[in-house]
Amino acid sequence: MSRKKFWFYLALVFGLSWGLWVIILPLLPLPLNAGLPITSAVGMYFPALSVLLMCRILKRQMNWRDILKLHVRGNGIYYIIAWLLPALLTILGGLIYFAVFPGEFDPRLTYVASMLAAQDTAAGITPLQLVLIQTAQAVTIAPVINSLLAVGEELGWRGYMVPELRKKYTPLQTHLLAGLIWGVWHTPINMLGHNYGLRYPGYPWGGILAMSVFCFSIGVIASRLFEKTGSIWPCALLHGAVNAISGLPILFQKPALIQGRHVLLGPAPNGFLAGLPMLLLALYYLYLMTKEAKV
Repeated sequence: MSRKKFWFYLALVFGLSWGLWVIILPLLPLPLNAGLPITSAVGMYFPALSVLLMCRILKRQMNWRDILKLHVRGNGIYYIIAWLLPALLTILGGLIYFAVFPGEFDPRLTYVASMLAAQDTAAGITPLQLVLIQTAQAVTIAPVINSLLAVGEELGWRGYMVPELRKKYTPLQTHLLAGLIWGVWHTPINMLGHNYGLRYPGYPWGGILAMSVFCFSIGVIASRLFEKTGSIWPCALLHGAVNAISGLPILFQKPALIQGRHVLLGPAPNGFLAGLPMLLLALYYLYLMTKEAKV
């Protein structure tokens, strides 16, 4: 591991991303609720851009051609896991959350009904039908579409950062550091209300910690897929699938409690409680990677 190159990479990715969110975003002629999603999507490409710049400036070579290949032959099961596993874990996490906080569950789907009421084009669609439509999209086409954005992050995190850390650290140390770096990277947009809002107890440090744990979980699972396939695309597909499905449990929450005092616990999988299924699976994969590394 070259510390000089690694720190230069981190300086680039944080400088570009935080510069966008801290300096450029406030200058955009857009309301925050419109500018934040746009700049968040743009920022997803900065980890990959930072690797490219680092390679060009410090004259480092990377085997981009190989990791950008699909490597589907013999690896179809890993693509299926990347595509469908996030939905299973998210639903399971939502069930755990509402089992602990049953008073927050809203079978009438009031939040969805309010969204429909605000859309004239949605006349005739019931809240349940909308939830079913969104769920179907989230487990079919949305992961593929989202992966085209997520690949920008995955090329930086899984394609460069994790392999570099792994040259010096154990699998556990590597993924703890990677999860922390990835979680802290989100800090500016989280402080603006992305993911957790602004009203939770312990703002903003609790959100930074929760995001780091969430990134640790996704990162370990994505690294396992990358390790098994040698391709970055299952990682991007997994990342895209997580982004597609993570908002589903929120649709079943009472509107007044959305992003309320329990938001760091769930019901989305970036909460400590709802994220337990994903975390437990990540710990299992980490155990396997640690065991294999000793052989």
